Parts: sequence; structure tokens; C-alpha cells
Amino acid sequence: MTSDRPLIGAAIIVKDEAEHLRRCLASIRDLCDEIVVVDTGSSDDSVAVAQAHGAVVLHRPWDGDFSAARNLGLDHISADWILYIDADEEAQQLDTPGVRTALATADGVAGFLVSFASHVGWTPYWEHRVWRHRDDVRFRGRIHETIVPDLRRLVREAGQRFEQLDMFLQHYGYEGDQTAKHQRNLPLLIEQVELSPRRVYLWNHLGRIHEALGNTIEAEAAWRHGVEVVRQFGLQEQVDLLVYGALSLFLIRNGRPADDIIDEGLSLGPDYYTLHLADAHRRIRSGEWESAARVLRGLIAAGEGKVHQSVLAYDRSIFTRLPWEMLGNCLFEEGRYAEAADAYERSQSYGAGALEMRTKIVACRGLASRHQ
Repeated sequence: MTSDRPLIGAAIIVKDEAEHLRRCLASIRDLCDEIVVVDTGSSDDSVAVAQAHGAVVLHRPWDGDFSAARNLGLDHISADWILYIDADEEAQQLDTPGVRTALATADGVAGFLVSFASHVGWTPYWEHRVWRHRDDVRFRGRIHETIVPDLRRLVREAGQRFEQLDMFLQHYGYEGDQTAKHQRNLPLLIEQVELSPRRVYLWNHLGRIHEALGNTIEAEAAWRHGVEVVRQFGLQEQVDLLVYGALSLFLIRNGRPADDIIDEGLSLGPDYYTLHLADAHRRIRSGEWESAARVLRGLIAAGEGKVHQSVLAYDRSIFTRLPWEMLGNCLFEEGRYAEAADAYERSQSYGAGALEMRTKIVACRGLASRHQ
């Protein structure tokens, strides 16, 4: 397929993102023929940074509508393909010739999924980040905006398909203090769940923001509401499982029973590893050391492979530091002190508290020597 238009353009919205933006634009400079940056009221030098990298800069006052800002950028791109990337993201180890060839030769493809890590140190998952530029593909939703419904419509109605693209994006925006971002997003999320009450992902994020801001009652209520939506309408998306993971770990942290939520979640998503961690916690609480150890070893084994699920991401610590430490506790309770010491050493190697782990290791080695 050939076209007189540029091959690919990036649409980015920014506000006071100068430092992130430098890294982002440098990472896609050779890939993109066009870059449009929509500034929503920066007071730093974001605009100057964008211009220095050859971007077209548009201005739109911030009104709490992410989709409106993003769609303005799309309206000013003429390329055949769109790259959706945020200022606090970076394309890493990018095979620019390979990606451009894949786009130039794609036929019948509505969009491409790229490998995306939402947090530093988390496992990647697949996200819709590159799609064929069309006037009828636009973002929807004031927050957690998405183009997926329009892309799925093309797949359904025009017989097109999705493919995976050899591209990796790393997101940095969740590093550091998130209080200001949470306070900004909270009223937007409350408004959005009223407009889209069956979108469970929004209820999960609302719960996480409430918990981060110390609103634990509201957090639990949001997660439970998300669970009720699933119970009423079924599992619509894999990300709907997130409310089960968040709620179960919240209940466990607060010393409350979570069995029903864990079991229900596992029945819907038996491969959702966050619930495996919650399952191990509840077994330990019940003194089921052997069965808990079996679950923990399963998590460790999963982490030794390539954890790259379709839409679910995990903090890598649930495959390393956490299960090794919990396994050490199980082995200690079973009187298997030498094995417990080994497990604590593995947990320490993955960043567990040095003083605590050293204390446990010394104690276990001592007990092991006395029981030989």
C-alpha cells in the first residue's frame, strides 16, 4: 500500500512536562514524520522543547477533558498512521526501519498493539497505540480516554484486524509523589463513572485514587461497586479483574476476610496473578503452610518465564521479593529452617529489607544447625 501522505505522525498532549518531553521526543524523532503537541497551559518550557524538536505546537486551555485535547492533535495530523504516546513515555530499543516497513506494508490492519509498561519495574502488556488515521477514529471519555471502541467497530464492520508491532513504550508518569495528580483526577473520575457506570476499569481506578488519598471507606465502596457491575453484567474486559485484585489485597491488609472475593475472581480469571498472591496470603493466615507454599512457588515459576499478558500488568515484586519472603515464612513454620534461610536470601537479593532479612537468615541458620 502506498500513499502520498507522510507515513506516521505522533499526537501528544502536555502540561508542564518539559523534562519528560525531551526524552519522549528524542525517542521518536527518527520514526515520526509529523509530531503535533497540544499544550494545555504549561508554565515551564514545554512549548520551547516541543518546537526545538520540530513539533507543531497547538494551544488549548485545560478544561478537564483529555479526549478533546487529544482529538485536537489528531485533527492536525495528515499522516497515514497515528502513534499515541504521552510526554512521560519513551520508545525504547526501537527498530525504526522495521516499524516503518510494517506500517508501509500493512493491509487490512485497523491498528497495531505495542508492548507497554505502565510503571518502571512492571511487566508489559499490549496496548492499542498505533492505528490507521481516519476521521471516524477519535478518543472518547473525559478521563481514561480511549479509541478502542472505534477501532473495534472497524474490525467488526470493515473486516479489518489488529496485529502486534515490535515496539516497546515505557511510562514514567507514576514515579514520585502522585498527590497532585490524584487530586486533579478524582473529580474527573467521579464524573466519568457517572457517564460510564458499567466501565469497571474506572471503578478500580477510582478506588485506587481514594486509597492513595487516605479515603479508605470510599476506596472500598468503589471496588465493591465494580464487583457488583461484573456480577450483574459479566466480565466485559480482562481489566475488569483488577477490582478483584485491589479489593482482596485491601481486605487482607486490613485483617479482614477476602475468601469470597478471591474465589470469585479466580473463577473469572484463573491466570490473574494478583489473585494468586492474595490466595497465598489467605492460606498463610489460615496456617495452610504447604498449600500456600505451592501457590508461591507457582508465582516464582511464572516470573521466571516471560510474563506478558494481553492487558494485565504486574509489579515484578509479586514474582520475586514477595513470594520468596512469604515462602520463607511458610518453610519456617514447617520447621524447614535451612530452606527458609535460603528463601529469605533470595528475597533479600530482590530488594527485601536488608536488616529484617539478615535477622531471619541468621536465626534460621542457627535453628537449622541445632536441629541437624
